[in-house]
Amino acid sequence: MVIAPCSIHTMSAIAHASLPTIDPRADVTLKERRKLILMVRETPFHLGHLRSMTALAEMGAIIAPPIPASIIIRRP
Repeated sequence: MVIAPCSIHTMSAIAHASLPTIDPRADVTLKERRKLILMVRETPFHLGHLRSMTALAEMGAIIAPPIPASIIIRRP
C-alpha cells in the first residue's frame, strides 16, 4: 500500500494507531506484514517527526520522502 502524499498528521496517526483519524487499511497492512510505503511531504523534520518515522520503520513501513536522493555540485 502506498500513501502519497502523506502528511505528517497522517503519518503520526498511523504510528500511534489513532484509527478514527486514518484509513484502517494502513493498520491492517502493517499487521499483515505487507509493504506500507509513506511518502511524507512536509519538511524540515523535527524530532517528533523523526520519532514517528522510526516507530513506523520498526513496524515494517518504508518511509520514502519525495526528496531528491542526491545533489550534484559541479565545481568550475
